[in-house]
Amino acid sequence: LGIVSAKGRTGFGGQFDDFLQTDAAINPGNSGGPLVNTRGQIVGINTLVLERTQGLSFSIPINTLKAILPQLVERGRVARGFLGADTFDLTPALRSALKLAPDSRGVIVSRAERGTPAARAGLRKDDVITAVDGEPVTSYVQFNRIIASKTPGTKTSIQIIREGREYTLSAEIAPETKK
Repeated sequence: LGIVSAKGRTGFGGQFDDFLQTDAAINPGNSGGPLVNTRGQIVGINTLVLERTQGLSFSIPINTLKAILPQLVERGRVARGFLGADTFDLTPALRSALKLAPDSRGVIVSRAERGTPAARAGLRKDDVITAVDGEPVTSYVQFNRIIASKTPGTKTSIQIIREGREYTLSAEIAPETKK
């Protein structure tokens, strides 16, 4: 038995981290086993144990697994979407400097890599991405997840603010390649 003590944990070297943190007794050989709630429902798949943290373990949320399972069954691998834009969170100080509304949300483009869908769509350094296909962007982690969830070849609408004006760009999502 254990307690799920945090959701949405990141920082383990993956761009798409979104782990459940638990103190359930999970040993290194238990990876791949289910994490269940008190009703016997599977809520995650055990995947990572930090040995020096006195029992902290991490599980992939079941909804994440449900989203990728069809690809795993059909192809034996997950094909993630790729845009080619490096981004960071829009902070209150940056909102003020860019003269954006105090409640503005989004991510700032630090780079649109040459030859990528981001560059072909016209994304530029300092553009503020506010939404993808109408879904509001709230953080760079969430933005990366949105893009990764897109099927390669999909046309995607990207809403931005550039120099105080709103624009909508269109990008064709590419398949992610390992660097």
